[in-house]
Amino acid sequence: MLHSQSTTGIASEQNISFAVLQGILEVLERDAYSISHKANIPGENLKISSINDKKVIALVNKLKEKGVKLHVKVLNSFSFYYVVHVVAESKDYPKYTHGSSAGLDILTAITRAIYEAIQMRVSQLELKNYFLEFEDLENPMYEWGVGNKLYVKNFLTESSEIMVDIKNYPSLSSGCVKKDIDNIIFNLKKEGYSVYCANLSREDSPLKTIRIIIPGLQDIDNYNSRITMRLKRKLKGKKLNKLKMFS
Repeated sequence: MLHSQSTTGIASEQNISFAVLQGILEVLERDAYSISHKANIPGENLKISSINDKKVIALVNKLKEKGVKLHVKVLNSFSFYYVVHVVAESKDYPKYTHGSSAGLDILTAITRAIYEAIQMRVSQLELKNYFLEFEDLENPMYEWGVGNKLYVKNFLTESSEIMVDIKNYPSLSSGCVKKDIDNIIFNLKKEGYSVYCANLSREDSPLKTIRIIIPGLQDIDNYNSRITMRLKRKLKGKKLNKLKMFS
């Protein structure tokens, strides 16, 4: 059965193939983030100083000047793509915010995750005057904003932990978008998952829009009403983290 919660991969691009690829990656990203949170799987700590992109390092340094520290992790998932999660930490509100991104190239995933974390900071700052309203609702935006580590500790990096060099994450892209799509679908099928695509493009829009559904992957379900077999396998008998997710 297909549930609406599975339809998390919506993307718009000028080219239909790019939209399909981005939609698939969106579903895979949410699956990895959800499982990392619910099963308390910390992922690998990426060594920020090993990033050899001048624009990314300039951005990291600029954030550091503003008192914002980044925690970068590569989340546990399948081996044929990367999912990067970034926490932006500050001494002032919002103390924690985050972003995540899936990709076949680790640098692209890192960059997009950082951008998303910054965007989320802007949203939290805009809502600063209202955040006290969330205090009694166990609202994850409030909990992350005021620095409740129960919600965020799984995604933080510590200096005492092993840090992995970016060179350990080679590009997984073939250089051809259609071939990349075929490779992901082929590998997902080997794992027992099928990919469904709905074309939502309109004649009055210059962009191609699609929706991707991959039944069986874990959704961001804050009521824990749909626990997939994939999540149960990852739990390995451990207790489910029932704290609401910040998304």
